[in-house]
Amino acid sequence: MSASDAVALTARLCCIARGLCLIELALGAREMRPGGLLNSCITGLGDFSSQSALKQHLERWVSCIPQSLFTGLLWLDAVVILALLCFPLNGALLACAAILHLIQMKRHHLSFDGADEMVLVCLTALAVGSLGNSESAAALFIAAEAALAYFVAGIYKAASPYWKRGLALLLITRTRLFGQQRLSQALQRHPRITAALELIFVSWEVIFPVALIVPPRILFVFLMVGLLFHLSCAWVMGLNTFVWAFAATYPCIYFCNQQLRSMLTTSVADGLSLGVALVLGVAVALMNVYLTRRLVIAEAKFNATAMR
Repeated sequence: MSASDAVALTARLCCIARGLCLIELALGAREMRPGGLLNSCITGLGDFSSQSALKQHLERWVSCIPQSLFTGLLWLDAVVILALLCFPLNGALLACAAILHLIQMKRHHLSFDGADEMVLVCLTALAVGSLGNSESAAALFIAAEAALAYFVAGIYKAASPYWKRGLALLLITRTRLFGQQRLSQALQRHPRITAALELIFVSWEVIFPVALIVPPRILFVFLMVGLLFHLSCAWVMGLNTFVWAFAATYPCIYFCNQQLRSMLTTSVADGLSLGVALVLGVAVALMNVYLTRRLVIAEAKFNATAMR
């Protein structure tokens, strides 16, 4: 796969993610009317004092855009998305899509999530790469960003007491916003399976950076687990755009894997991937032991204080 093929596929997948967002906004159009949660009178009430001066000005400027003009920008975004599906390497269209996406994120700053941030990073990198004739650099950057995103998410989960105790999935599926009652009951009946699923996904996220240098067959497994993970989140939690936003980075990850392995011999690349995976796994295991010990000590001190 060439750099052009990778970034073109990434751009088209980002367009699908953006299209889903626009469809969701269209279905929830009444929320943008007066009294709705996405109306400018509500979204403009945020406290921006803790942000930098530039972010404060941007947030306030976007919140002051009249609703009719903002609706026009949404229609423009739809046109840009359709054009990008046909011309995914056009730098001007990519830059326009990134700017419109940023405006929507700032307008609806109470509702955007990690998928929106990943799409923004991808569109911005693709625009810079296309305008600067550096598509390879853009693809490598997106691959590194995806690996870092998964790794940080895995570290956060590994440090969480809920994930360590096998309670995270159970608690998430019990919530009104992201939960499913039947699935929650099934997980509660099979605590060992629940704990095993959590361990699999946390381990996969932590060692994901090695996907950049593993053999192609193992890379395929990494990416299939990723798709399964995001499809599960879409089904259970309703996070529909995560599937497309993170899948959009996979062509660049594949391209990066090809480039790195071409620079190394097969034995060196395989040995390096195994070594990095072991180092990351041992480091997270040690961190887990340390944090668990601190948690136990903190709970003991709290219980001792409560009994006085």
